[in-house]
Amino acid sequence: MEEAQQKAIFLVFPVVALLIGEFIGVLFIRSMILFV
Repeated sequence: MEEAQQKAIFLVFPVVALLIGEFIGVLFIRSMILFV
């Protein structure tokens, strides 16, 4: 069970990190466009 959970976390974490990075990037770009 523990090994399976570790593998699942190892596989899911990069995808979640990518989505969060894209979300923050979009918000940052939009805020730059609005404030500049």
